[in-house]
Amino acid sequence: MSFLSVKDLRIINKYTKEILVDSVNFDMKLGSVLGVIGESGSGKSLTCKAILGLLSPNLGYSGSIRIEGEEILGADEESLRKIRLKKLSAVFQDAMNAFDPICTIGSQMVESFQESMRYKEAKNLSKEWLEKVGLKESERVFQSYPHELSGGMLQRVMIALALARKTPLIIADEPTSALDVISQKEIIKLFQTFTDSEKCLIFVSHDLGVTSHLAKNLLVMKKGKVVEQGVCKEIFDAPKHEYTNYLITKRQELSKRFLECFA
Repeated sequence: MSFLSVKDLRIINKYTKEILVDSVNFDMKLGSVLGVIGESGSGKSLTCKAILGLLSPNLGYSGSIRIEGEEILGADEESLRKIRLKKLSAVFQDAMNAFDPICTIGSQMVESFQESMRYKEAKNLSKEWLEKVGLKESERVFQSYPHELSGGMLQRVMIALALARKTPLIIADEPTSALDVISQKEIIKLFQTFTDSEKCLIFVSHDLGVTSHLAKNLLVMKKGKVVEQGVCKEIFDAPKHEYTNYLITKRQELSKRFLECFA
């Protein structure tokens, strides 16, 4: 049985009637990593928000999204809260706006854990994961307010929160976009250690290189539609859609230019 099943997902703007996501279908079992790639505006983030139950009121939707057989598309807020608490974690790309500016990082992290543990245990867990994502001055970060940290540091805090909660599914939407190349490598290794037979990961990125190191399966989106999907290695070796081929070719050209700069 699939842990996550998305069937015929369609998202439209209620006012303009523009179709933003059209007929998206995929299934995920525990132990799998799905990479979702495509240009800005391709529908990647909207698909993730639909799974998280975070679509804006101005958007209409149809289809089905089930987690362990439970329908979540259109579920009430209390049902969604329980599902998110036990089964879902997310890493968003806009870390600067993901935290409450009037509360310390530590208080926000502890709040995420306190339904299942006491304060001291939640604080120790928070600091442990801050260090795991490369924030070695964990006590200072724990006591800091969001505006006192850089965008890259806040991105690491968000990743620490998602991984520490140990939910079966993590949705990571451009999780390394605010990080330098060396930091990206470190975070990818962390995500690799996260994936096992009891967990699954949706990794959204415009970077094919990063995605290819992590994902087993791939979803390629363009203008709200899935233009190609399947095993990541097979798609990279022999893309069937012209858009996928374009993305891979451009990635290879950029990599070649990068290497020539250091030749």
